[in-house]
This record gives sequence, C-alpha cells and structure tokens, in this order.
Amino acid sequence: MSFVRRAVNHPVLPAAAGVLSIAFFFRPFLTSGFAAISGSPDDGRLCIYLADHWFQVLSGSAALRSPAFFFPQPFTLGYSEALFLLGLPHALFRSLGLDRFLSFEFSLIAVKAFGFASLYALARALNLSRFAASFAAALFTISNLYYFSLVRPQLQSVAFVPFIAWLLLRASRSQGRRAVLFSLAAGFSLAALYLTSFYIGWLASIAGAVLLVFLRLLAGRPFSFQLRAFAAFLASFALGLVPFFWIYLPVLRHTAGRSIESSLPNMPALLDTLNVGDTNFFWGWLVSDIQNFFLRPPSGVELIQGWPPLTLALFLIAAFAALRAVKRPSSPAALLAAAALPTFLLLWLTFIRITGRLSLWGLLIRLIPGASAIRAPGRVSFLLTILICLACAAALDRLAASGPRRALAAALLAALLLLEQFNRFPVFALNRPAALADLARLPPVPSACRSFFIYSPFVPAEVWPTIRLFVVAMEISQERRIPTLDGYSGWTPPDWDLNFAHDRGSAVRRARAWASAHGILPGLCLLDLGANSWQPSPSLPAAVFPLSRPVGFSAAGDPERYFGDGWANPESTFTWMTGPRSTLLLTLPASSAPTLEFTFLVHSFTPPAAPSRETRVLVNGRPAAVWYFGPGDALHQRSFRIPALGGAAEIQFLNSNPRSPESLGVGLDERPVTLALHSLTVAEVR
Repeated sequence: MSFVRRAVNHPVLPAAAGVLSIAFFFRPFLTSGFAAISGSPDDGRLCIYLADHWFQVLSGSAALRSPAFFFPQPFTLGYSEALFLLGLPHALFRSLGLDRFLSFEFSLIAVKAFGFASLYALARALNLSRFAASFAAALFTISNLYYFSLVRPQLQSVAFVPFIAWLLLRASRSQGRRAVLFSLAAGFSLAALYLTSFYIGWLASIAGAVLLVFLRLLAGRPFSFQLRAFAAFLASFALGLVPFFWIYLPVLRHTAGRSIESSLPNMPALLDTLNVGDTNFFWGWLVSDIQNFFLRPPSGVELIQGWPPLTLALFLIAAFAALRAVKRPSSPAALLAAAALPTFLLLWLTFIRITGRLSLWGLLIRLIPGASAIRAPGRVSFLLTILICLACAAALDRLAASGPRRALAAALLAALLLLEQFNRFPVFALNRPAALADLARLPPVPSACRSFFIYSPFVPAEVWPTIRLFVVAMEISQERRIPTLDGYSGWTPPDWDLNFAHDRGSAVRRARAWASAHGILPGLCLLDLGANSWQPSPSLPAAVFPLSRPVGFSAAGDPERYFGDGWANPESTFTWMTGPRSTLLLTLPASSAPTLEFTFLVHSFTPPAAPSRETRVLVNGRPAAVWYFGPGDALHQRSFRIPALGGAAEIQFLNSNPRSPESLGVGLDERPVTLALHSLTVAEVR
C-alpha cells in the first residue's frame, strides 16, 4: 500500500494528468490527423471568424470594432462575444503560418492547458495534495459539461476563471505592495475575461461575489481583503473595462437586453441537474429514461447543463459534511467546500426554472446590471463546476490521508469520477480539409466587386442552414478581403433582413434593398456557390403591379418581388413590416385615368404595452397619408389617392416605435414588427 501512497503524490503526477486530460478532451482532433475541428457549423465557425478577426486587426487589415460583416454596419464586433483571450494565441499561431482552423484548435488546447495549470495552482494554494490537486484539475479539464459545450467554443474561456481566483487568493494572503500587485492583476484579468466572453465574465462575477459572502459569513478574516488591495482590484477592473465599453456601448441601443420570455426556453429545469446528455457513455441511458418518463423532448444544448450522478453526489456529501464541521475547518479547501454548498444551491435554484415558467431569474433581470444581456442563465453551471471539482478533490484528499487502504479507495474513486465524464456527442463537427478545399475552390474576386452577398441552391430555405451559409460568407470575406452584407451574430442590425431570403430572387431583392438603403449598391456582387461564380450588379426584372385587383401579401402570393427594405418573411395571410422604415417598390402600368387610389388592408402590432402607432406614408418621397392605430390587432382598411403615374413608385412606410414582442414581454419574436400588410389594391379613379 505504500506504493499507492507514493504513486498518488509522485512529482510527475500533475504533468502526466495534464497531458492525459488534454489528449482525452481533444481525442477526435488528435485521432483524425487534425481534420476534425471542435465546434458546430454555426457557432463554431463564428468563433473561428472572431478569433481570426484579432489576427486581421494585429496584421493591420481590419478595423477592430467593425469586422466586415453586416456591411456597412459599423461596430459589429459589439454584436457578439469578442473572444479577446482566445484571439491572441490564435493570432500567434496564424503568424506562424497555420490555417485558421488549426490555429483556433491549438488556441483552445493552449487555453485548456492554461486552465489545468491554473486550477492545479489554485488547489495547491488551498493546501490540497498533489494527488487531489491533479484530480481537481483533470476533472475541470475533461468535465462532461465542458466537453459538450465545445459546440460553442467561446464558453471554454471558463478556463481563465481559476487563474483569477488564484490571484485573488494570493492577494488575500499577501501584504502591502504584493497584495496590491496581485489585486491589480486579478482586476485586469477579469476585465479581459469580459472582453473574451461576457457570459463567463458576468457569471463569474456573480458566482464569485456570492461565494465571498458565504466565505465571509463562515470564516471572516482569513478571506478578507486589505482596503488598498480591494481598491486596486476595483480600479484595475474598471480601467480594464474601458475597451469593453468602447466596443459595446455604440451598439447598446440595438442590444439593450432580453426579457425573461426569451430566456425561458434556454433555462434548464430542476430535472436537468442530472442532464449530462443522452450521449454520455455511462449515464446516457438515465437521461433518456428521464426524458421518456416525463414525456420531455430531447434536450437542446442549453439544457444539458447538469453533472454526472456520482460527481454530484460526492460534491453534495462532501460539501454538507464540510458545512457541518465549519467551526473547525481542517484546511482552506474544507472551508471552501463548506461555502460551496449554499453558493451552489442559491445560484442553481435562482438561474433555472423551478417549474413551468416559475424562475427567480426574472427578478435578477430587473435588479442586477448586465443580467438582461444573458439569454442562457443556466450557463452558471460552468462556474459551479469549479466549486464541484475543488470540493470533490478536498473529500478525496481527506480519504487518501486516512490510511493506505483508503488511499487506494480514493484513487479508484477518482478514476471512476473521471471516467463518468466520457461523452460521445459529435462536438468536433467541422471538417477542416473540406472547409479549406471549399475556400480554395472559389474563383478570384472580380475587380468590379466592392462588397458581396452569398447564395447557394444547395442550402434549404430554413433559418439555421442559412445562418451556416452566412458564416461561410464571413470566412470568405476575411480570406478574400472583401466585405459581406451577410452575417451571423448574437444580435443583428435593426433593419437587416437578409436571413429571411428563401430563394435566389429573394436573396437578390433583399441584398439590393439593404445596399440601396446604405449607399453601397455600386460594386455589389452576388457569390453564387451553385455556379461557383461572382456576378457583379445582380438584378431582377421589374414585376409590373396589376391595377384594379387586390394583390395578397401572404406567402402564397409571392409578394417579395415588390419588397424593398424592412420586411419579414411572408406568412400564411400577411407580411410584417419591420423596423422604422419599410419600402414597396412597384412598377405601375401606364394609365389614362387622372388619379390612382391605393387601398391597404393592414393590422398593427399595438399590444397594451405599446397601444398606439403613427405611420407616415410617402410615395416617391412625397407625403401621401398619415395613419393612426390604437390598441388591438383588428384589420383596418386604409387608403389614399395621388395623381396617376406610370413606371416606378416607391412607397415608404415610416412607422413609429418599432418594438419586438419579446422586448414587450408578449412573446418570443425578436423582430421589431410594426404593421402587417394583408393586401394592396391600386385602382384607377376616373
């Protein structure tokens, strides 16, 4: 048994555990010959784009705040996570000649290795043995939750949290200048984390504040800060946030926040505490049985936020035992484990759905700055996992120290807890050779092209496949140094609607309308992936609007041939106008009548929270009518007369107060809808 005691505390153990953990976590990438890249075809490739943006910025070929998507919309970096701390190693690997995909994967490996080392250092600072610290770091590295979340690689920035915690712990144990220096480093590091992933940074701040409160209540002075050190931390954090606000404040009016209604579909329920996904090798059967028993549909990625049963059970038992013995804690790790239990229960029960629509999260959205930007509050589990790793490690450390046989039992239990993290979900979903071949296959950009949008006949007209196509357009934009009107991000510009295109004609119409509204129509090109060709100045033949009969604006009526900017996808009986301005582009036949009458059948989005609307109507830039709408969604017939004209007629609807149902708490629709147009009749008046 002495061999076991020596083995679990061997000096080589941390390095061996680190190498094996990283190799296990990235096994699909390594075993595929570097062909399988982590991430989904949408969020994964978006993260690679954003990381590569930092390389472009450092190379002097891109404006930091305005990556060239949603062109010419400025400040588009503020529409998503900025990935600062992932972008720096990515830029380094790119400067060494690696392609965008390899650079990103090696950056993730470097970040995960840094996370392992940081958690190990934190555990050792809490007086855990080499064995326990190595276990904690390995569990943190290969966690089932973190592996599953590789579909959204930006969430791996949780690896920086243990480093910040270690800096704060060192600051609390230091005096004078050393305490201030550690505090300064912690403040700047936390600000850099915000600039990498606001989600992780904000959730880490909330979890850390709650944990410190409980530590203070349970222990007092051992975890207290000197006033100078605390002031240094706050000052450096505030100063470090200047670049964050510089990037995000310009788009704040577009991204003001989300409602509880938009968060509910992404909030785990109490049952999801054990939801490790049905592809977990050891516990997938349990997840499937729970879903079948409660008649739940298969879980989306945001609902798979739970922990394997043995890991969770050991954490709860160890933390409860530590809490009972808090008056005589055996080590700083035991005190942390004691504080971890109330922290876990308070945060987890606050950030999830207790039942149905009941959640305490609705209170936080109103009370805590930044909470309304969080769409998936269940991601607090990423921070709670750190506490679980440390509490489980503290329990195994006590077990291993109580005798040779128990040391063997601790080693076996540690191995079992690590094994139950094994998940087979295909998170390495990007095919690097195929993606590089697709980029290389494209012909050179014609000199006449100054911006472009993309179309592919091979992509179904559904939102998510279209989004994946837009991410490809963003990659092409970076590789070929030409801005794209397409884009994908956490938010979109208020009047951008290219994602509603359902065929080639619709894509051309919407792109031309956006380009015309923003003064970039000259030099606009279409990249047709079906023909593998660039088409300068794409256009469509004008559709002549018939006289004296109603034209329906339902999906069956093909109204998009008349759309300019500011329209949603046609629905079964009408089409919504979106944003402050919507435009119809009509080609009218010649008429001998002196007057034309335009009759519209519409209803307005005027719920009780926004009960009125004013709409000004202009024809070819001249005022034609002003309409007022009260509360309700009744159908209205509105009309006006103008002198007869032949040829082009541009009808603009200037709608006041465009608001989305989601922002008003009356639905999940995030579109700023205004009027719904059912039909239009243009009649001659003699």
